Amino acid sequence: MLIIIDTETLANSANAAILSVGAIAFSHESGIDPIKFYSKIDLREQDGRMIDPNVVTCWMRRAQEDDHAIDVFDGEREPVRVVLEQLSTYIGAHLAVDGEVWGDGLDCMTIRTLYEEFGIATPWRNAQQRCVRTLRSLVMQLDIEINVSHDVSSCQELDDAEWNARFILAAVKSLHRRQIDRRVTI
Repeated sequence: MLIIIDTETLANSANAAILSVGAIAFSHESGIDPIKFYSKIDLREQDGRMIDPNVVTCWMRRAQEDDHAIDVFDGEREPVRVVLEQLSTYIGAHLAVDGEVWGDGLDCMTIRTLYEEFGIATPWRNAQQRCVRTLRSLVMQLDIEINVSHDVSSCQELDDAEWNARFILAAVKSLHRRQIDRRVTI
């Protein structure tokens, strides 16, 4: 199994304060696993992590149009250590030894820095980490069309994570087919 992680943060940096984290396991053979991970993280325990006023303003604008933008701030929050340990358990239960952990941009790095700050081992190796944005760029450069529907008005972590997982599965399948069709020797 592979894992995709999506975070909602208050900045666009690896040390951003994290509002919530979602994760989904998936595989090329069985698709999206129905068991998903989601948790809101206590902001009071994230002293020193970055909060960008521009990102906060963006959240405020989004809250006028999307209930989830409000929901991510409401409700119960779990202590950081509890969330990280639960995420580690989820990843440990689903990630194959040769599996990959995917994120869209800074998601994996933001969670990784939080693990480091709390002295908890990151539940994946550096060599397992992948970037969805890099895959999207490669697919565009190779002029491969991937049609995976996505509600762009939604900012829910699990919706974004599932869309990214479906994109990864389709892109890898297309790239594999292309490799078979066009063997290249360098």
